[in-house]
Amino acid sequence: MDIKKEAEQLYLETQAIGEEYNSICKLLEYPEVYLDNKYSKYLLTSKAKIESIAKLREDIPTLLELNDSSLEKTVKQLRKELIVLGADSIMTCVVELIGNIDCVEIVKNNIKMLAKDNRWEENKNEIKGFGAYAHLSSFAGKHVFKGTPNGEILMFVYPKYDIPVFRLEDVEINYFHSDGAGGQNVNKVETGIRAKHIPTNIVVTCRDERSQIMNKNRALERLEEQVNAFYLKEQKKKIDEIKRDQKNKGEVCKYLDGAKV
Repeated sequence: MDIKKEAEQLYLETQAIGEEYNSICKLLEYPEVYLDNKYSKYLLTSKAKIESIAKLREDIPTLLELNDSSLEKTVKQLRKELIVLGADSIMTCVVELIGNIDCVEIVKNNIKMLAKDNRWEENKNEIKGFGAYAHLSSFAGKHVFKGTPNGEILMFVYPKYDIPVFRLEDVEINYFHSDGAGGQNVNKVETGIRAKHIPTNIVVTCRDERSQIMNKNRALERLEEQVNAFYLKEQKKKIDEIKRDQKNKGEVCKYLDGAKV
């Protein structure tokens, strides 16, 4: 992969980590945070673990703009830091439980207790907090219950992938003479629009209207739709792969009369 494209991809992949780092830094600005020793220690530890990744990520836009030769070194270092840390454990994760209703409720309650003990944020089936994804994914697979209740469930755990924001600065616009309907005006003015989304290489053209502005607006609307659809498709592919691997793990937990054994 071209180093610039790899850098752009890495920048998008680490968006959640950058947001997490900025959020922690803002929290640490409040003096009252330090009144809770356990919580402040948790925040400081979390910040230290992702700081190098966040700093490397911040350098990427400038290095790309300047076409700096150190971009390749930064990308390699960032890849290394991500592997060492297992940084996806910082991301919000989604927990999906399928199977016997009574068994599902028991596992849900266990997850609630884990979230409370570890100060993870819980919102329905989404869990956010340092270590949440890494910890919960170790329980992904088949849970078998004997006694009361009796049954089994499948537990899937995967990262919550946010669709990158569609930004105009990521779009390359070119104008061309339209040969479509519209009378003589199309031959005098470059009313046709070709819009390319640089990170994904998706290109759309529009020559439907006589107005260059209208064609541009319509092209951008179509481009944003196609880019969002592309990211959704890529995310679904990643999630399906994770779920397939977790399903194939087989039995990971046993319960007797509702208690883990």
